[in-house]
Amino acid sequence: MRHICLTGIAFCVLGLAMGLSGCGKPASGEPAPFNPAELRSLLQVVADTGEGGSGLDPIGPAIESIRKTKPELADKLSKDAQELGQVPGAAQRKEIANRMLAALDAEVKPAGGAP
Repeated sequence: MRHICLTGIAFCVLGLAMGLSGCGKPASGEPAPFNPAELRSLLQVVADTGEGGSGLDPIGPAIESIRKTKPELADKLSKDAQELGQVPGAAQRKEIANRMLAALDAEVKPAGGAP
């Protein structure tokens, strides 16, 4: 019985060590491919509703996630996001979010060269 318990503890410790060491994560220093889907989704909500306040909080981290592959775009969007957080009205937030979506869409090239 003692052997079974020690074996179980050993497996738990091994699993914990693997989890904390980052086992399974890519070791390469290459940035992830540019994927604007999350940011686009967040901006679309603001463009549709004019939502403000804490609803804007996830936009900053989503912009930062594209900084490694598209630094110029991230700089532009960061400036717009700062303005987005400061304007008082829903109509102004909708306008800025639509401007940000247009900038994001300009960076996304359609597959197959379709317009």
